[in-house]
Amino acid sequence: MNPAQLTDEQERVLEQGFAALVKELGVTDAVRFVQLCDRGIADYTAARDEWLAQLSHAEVWAGIAQIEHRKPARGEPVASEKDQG
Repeated sequence: MNPAQLTDEQERVLEQGFAALVKELGVTDAVRFVQLCDRGIADYTAARDEWLAQLSHAEVWAGIAQIEHRKPARGEPVASEKDQG
């Protein structure tokens, strides 16, 4: 998909997803990950399945709860917008 054709929601998901990669991997490895996926070398679905297989249902739900707790309320600026304001 051409970046010019992205919806606001798709743009938001890409921005938040890359921010999560940077937070977990650092900038350099986050870029490497994206490049590998873009080339078709990395199989994200297989990697995700392997990663999730190592977690219990309780751990998955705890992670979801943690993400939900950090989410801003609808219409509230995300952290990066707060920092700029």
